[in-house]
Amino acid sequence: MQKLVSTVGFLIAGGCACAAVIFAYKAGCAGDVKTGAFGDPVAALRLENESALALCAMLLVGAASALIWPGSIAKRLMRGLACIPLSVFVWFALFLEVERLGLQACFGHG
Repeated sequence: MQKLVSTVGFLIAGGCACAAVIFAYKAGCAGDVKTGAFGDPVAALRLENESALALCAMLLVGAASALIWPGSIAKRLMRGLACIPLSVFVWFALFLEVERLGLQACFGHG
């Protein structure tokens, strides 16, 4: 039963990751937050905040799923704690790239 709950948690975390990437692309398409030169920076900032919220949900659900997975408590803690810093750097870099792609697609700049 633990594996099933943990697997469902990982699937939910994957859905949160997809939502975060979609929000990052829409933020780039809405406007340029850094310079304010393109589009609506306020709408872009709102979408970036939603993307960050989805990222936090992904990290929390992913860490909880790793902790629920069967095994020794030391291994579960190691998995749960390792997924947080590892994911933050990878996803942050991905979001910046996806947002840039959205800006290029909608405004032809970037």
